[in-house]
Amino acid sequence: MFGQERLREIERRQDELVRRSDLHREVLLLETATWARRLAWVDSAREAASRARWLLVPVAAFGGVFAIRKWRTLLRWLPTGLSVWRWVRSLRGAS
Repeated sequence: MFGQERLREIERRQDELVRRSDLHREVLLLETATWARRLAWVDSAREAASRARWLLVPVAAFGGVFAIRKWRTLLRWLPTGLSVWRWVRSLRGAS
């Protein structure tokens, strides 16, 4: 009698563990799909950057010289730039 009850309890726990693992597996699949959708723009940005590679070196050099010469102006515009960056990110996340 006690053995049968114990066996049913073990089977019940096993079924519960299987259901939980199935649920967690589905949650992981959903999160994977969500992150893949959120990060899809990275691949297109990488492709665009590789197409414009010849332009990146002079722009980076110019940006470095500008940053050294105008660092106080850049610090004053930094909050505005960050606000614009957040706004662009919010638009990219909404679409």
